[in-house]
Amino acid sequence: GPGGWYIENSLTTTGGKDPVSDYNRTLWNSGNEADKDTVRKQKRKLSYYANIYVVKDPTNPQNEGGVFLYKFGKKIFDKVMEAMQPEFDDEEAINKDLLISSPDKVGNNYQEAIQYPSLNVRGLKSGWVGKEARTIVPDIAIAEIDVRLVKESEPEKLLNMIKDHIIKEGAYVIDGREPTNEERLTKKNIIRYDSKISYLAYRTEIDSPIGNWASRALKNAFLEEPIKKRTSGGSIPISPFVTTLNVPALTYPSVNKDNNQHSPNENIRVGNFIDGTLGMVYLLLEKIN
Repeated sequence: GPGGWYIENSLTTTGGKDPVSDYNRTLWNSGNEADKDTVRKQKRKLSYYANIYVVKDPTNPQNEGGVFLYKFGKKIFDKVMEAMQPEFDDEEAINKDLLISSPDKVGNNYQEAIQYPSLNVRGLKSGWVGKEARTIVPDIAIAEIDVRLVKESEPEKLLNMIKDHIIKEGAYVIDGREPTNEERLTKKNIIRYDSKISYLAYRTEIDSPIGNWASRALKNAFLEEPIKKRTSGGSIPISPFVTTLNVPALTYPSVNKDNNQHSPNENIRVGNFIDGTLGMVYLLLEKIN
């Protein structure tokens, strides 16, 4: 370039102004084809870096279970983003169905958000309301929460993060016991914190033999590509069997979206039951390669 040799990582990586990029822009807009060839030779090379967890590596089995820094290009990045942002998601329609203005901003979109563990407030209890309301100061307030995991989750770390957040909000936290009389007299905002780890999450990759088998079967059943979700913050009771036996597994949801799951009057539409049974038949008939 006009300023001499310049051999550095592009400053745009850290949000800076890069002299080579500025110079290339000038050359590209010169209208000279030779200048454009020069730009093509010295343009920035776009690379991405990520920590990857090695699930299976038959060639180097010692890598299995390890986490490594992985460098990759735009083609792999586009494939990852395509899996995280499938075209079928219409967030405006989802918001309208749920009557919400916007979801929690965990990720850039719905698909990215469900790759993370979720925290759910299961219930709150203190005193009485409605016709049973009365003029009292409740002696206790209880909050029940749960955390749904994904495969990369570390349960103890997540539980500690929740407890640390409560402490930072100004609470005096005690683990698994009632406060003593001395603590009641000397401490404010006392919170008893009880927690336990039920089971870990599992995930079978979409493009694995099991994933491909299920896709073929359901496409044959319904004559269209099934909607596939890589994972979500929701561990289910079969997880201990999957993780202990180290076998692949997947879930095949067939219920209607308004089925009141885990609530009073949980239900399933007859049409969903029939379609779900049809899908199961095709799954059982499809051979696994």
